[in-house]
Amino acid sequence: MFNGNFSLNGETLRVVEEIGRHMPGGFFIYKAEQPEELIYANQAVFDIFGCSDLEEFKRLTGSM
Repeated sequence: MFNGNFSLNGETLRVVEEIGRHMPGGFFIYKAEQPEELIYANQAVFDIFGCSDLEEFKRLTGSM
């Protein structure tokens, strides 16, 4: 489908956000290579960890 290449950009992030809004559980995306980066988390993740938004979740996980 993606020929091994998937670029997370403004357009694809909007699609991911829409999918994340409808998922019944927690879902997040991060970049594992250095420098590691927490890119996205849905509301269920915030609820599970008691965070109000992505910035608070990043602080909680040390992903600043």
